[in-house]
Amino acid sequence: MTPGPMDNLSKEERRARALEMLKAKPPAAKASQAASPEEAGEGSPKRSPAAEKRPRRPRRPAKAPAPQTRTAPEADETVPISPSEPTKPVAVPRVKQSKKHAKDLLVVEGVDVHYGKIQALRGIDLRIAQGDVVALLGANGAGKSSTLRAISGMISPTAGTITFDGEVISGLPAFDVVKHGISHVPEGRELFPTLQVEENLRLGYWPQRKAEAGSLKDALDRVYTMFPRLKERRVQAAGTMSGGEQQMLAFGRALMCNPRLLLVDEMSLGLAPLIVQILFDAVEHINGEGASVILVEQFVHKALRHAERAYVLAKGEVVLDAKSEKLRNDPNLLAAYLGGAEGGVEEVAETAKPAKKAPSKKSASGGSRSSKAKSGKA
Repeated sequence: MTPGPMDNLSKEERRARALEMLKAKPPAAKASQAASPEEAGEGSPKRSPAAEKRPRRPRRPAKAPAPQTRTAPEADETVPISPSEPTKPVAVPRVKQSKKHAKDLLVVEGVDVHYGKIQALRGIDLRIAQGDVVALLGANGAGKSSTLRAISGMISPTAGTITFDGEVISGLPAFDVVKHGISHVPEGRELFPTLQVEENLRLGYWPQRKAEAGSLKDALDRVYTMFPRLKERRVQAAGTMSGGEQQMLAFGRALMCNPRLLLVDEMSLGLAPLIVQILFDAVEHINGEGASVILVEQFVHKALRHAERAYVLAKGEVVLDAKSEKLRNDPNLLAAYLGGAEGGVEEVAETAKPAKKAPSKKSASGGSRSSKAKSGKA
């Protein structure tokens, strides 16, 4: 083999020769890829005489790119986007789903309930759509509370099925029903009277303690914002509060697990009209967030003003399913099914006012009997 030019050099000489080769200017790879004057260390390239005599063509103005448009998924107007503007998600207004096409969240079909040998419900059929507020009406003993207890798992139906969001829940214990997203505000509140207010609220959050949605602090802040009085009483024993405050606590405890369906049983029983209005405002607030509500209420007109539909129960059976507006505008229909239970909050407020003292009896001459007697003696 013919020896190369660097074979006879020593190691130090080969290293020095290699450094000189690295410092030398590298040859151009292609004629078309000539280095710029600044990179080559030379001045501006010389133009040929023919190129200098050739007149320059005026450059055409670059066309501005047409503005792109995007259409919101549920909006009709388009929003222009400039080329330099970064693409951002469009804030689409929330469109409330139509009640006609809303999905049935709760379906109760042919449910029977027995207390021993006594049958409380006979073939109850209910359908509650997502976002509905439905009132259960009926006289005492009609089966309203038994219907709510069967839905929440407090009692097990002896026949029929209860389906919530496509899953059968009839026969499940109450603590499993709560995990599906159903909360119950029972009649009589059923609080832990020796525990503090916040301890009762924490027990309402217990089924959701392992859920990723929200936290205990967020749930407490939500309830305290809705009922500021509970925040003031958070270290007070629940049994030492007034009836209205206890009802707020029962309502707040049911909201701690962020339910999708809220069952409210006689929340205004024995309360002042002002407290009743606060609780109905809370029902509207919860429904505005997307939760469905089934309302059992003694003030029928008040319930019908807040509900879209109503079921009328009699002797454990559904005897009427109608829109609330139809029932409100037909007092004879209410009286036929409910008797004298159609009084409203306003009527109760009027009867609760203290009666004025009757004026003392006057004699025909305008004076009282005592003054007449005195005048006679005189």
